[in-house]
Amino acid sequence: MTVNRLLIGTYTPREPEPGGSRGIYEATFDDATGALTVRGLAAQAQSPAFLIQHGKFVYSVNELDPGRVSAFALTSDGLEFLNTVPTDGTYPCHLAATADWLSVANYSTGSVATFRIDDGAIGERVDFVQHTGSGPNSVRQKSAHAHQTYLVTDRDMLVPDLGNDQLYRYRIDATGAFVGEPTVTQLVAGAGPRHVERHPTLPILYVINELGNTIDLLESDRDNPMRVLQTVSTLPDDFAGSSTTAEIAVSADGRFVYGSNRGHESIVSFAVDGTGRLSQAEHTPTRGVHPRFFTLDPSGRWLLAANQNSDNIVVFALEDGRPGDVVCETGAPRPVCLLFLS
Repeated sequence: MTVNRLLIGTYTPREPEPGGSRGIYEATFDDATGALTVRGLAAQAQSPAFLIQHGKFVYSVNELDPGRVSAFALTSDGLEFLNTVPTDGTYPCHLAATADWLSVANYSTGSVATFRIDDGAIGERVDFVQHTGSGPNSVRQKSAHAHQTYLVTDRDMLVPDLGNDQLYRYRIDATGAFVGEPTVTQLVAGAGPRHVERHPTLPILYVINELGNTIDLLESDRDNPMRVLQTVSTLPDDFAGSSTTAEIAVSADGRFVYGSNRGHESIVSFAVDGTGRLSQAEHTPTRGVHPRFFTLDPSGRWLLAANQNSDNIVVFALEDGRPGDVVCETGAPRPVCLLFLS
């Protein structure tokens, strides 16, 4: 049995309100039973909607206008605030980090920035790129919306852009500066690519499309635009309501791919064959509203779904890779990110 420590990122209200979130919360997770226990506030912060760890440090976006990113040192009983800097954009939504630099995606302004890391604290800005373009969805795609910075390696970063339906692949040097022009893959117009994950052993990438409610399977090619090999729907054929996707994950053994549906309020799971292709979709209700985020625990035995609009986190036992019985449900204010600490 291992009792894991994890952090919960949340949306905070603009003005303090009873029961409203105050920042980053700490919890423990028992991987023998699936019991999740929220211990309390780890650090006060404004809308720490996405969290990452690198070594003994934790970094958080502050999803605001103007946007900020904050650094914390891990302590035995919480987080010690180090510093915060502007992201030079608005509503930052995703981060990635190495020992030397940190990248951030500014959703609303469609830009990506990198910053130096100095002994855990966030230093001066190293580089900045501005995406352009739009898509056919007149409400959601009036301009570029960078939605993730995903490190394939410390020198290779993927950025899906929901606003212009493109997947960028950037080369980055040791300082965090962009090298040359990115390789750009054009995806289906109106799909709204949100997040990407790679297969653990195959040269395959999976992109979850927020607006199209689909997952694309792409061959991973560093130097050329990537080819879409398969597209599958995340929703049941008979669903006629409004829904958007959010998170995507691949099991450690590469046998399953998961996605979350906000509106259908479900986790979709797919079987993965030897070529990486997806089939046998199953849908599991998340027992809440608006599952913006979910994650698999380090043991690979449990799936934790964070339901943003119903203030709850639900733990499912994975049964042959599929979410099965609910073993725990606990309250948390506006949970939108779950980070297991190592």
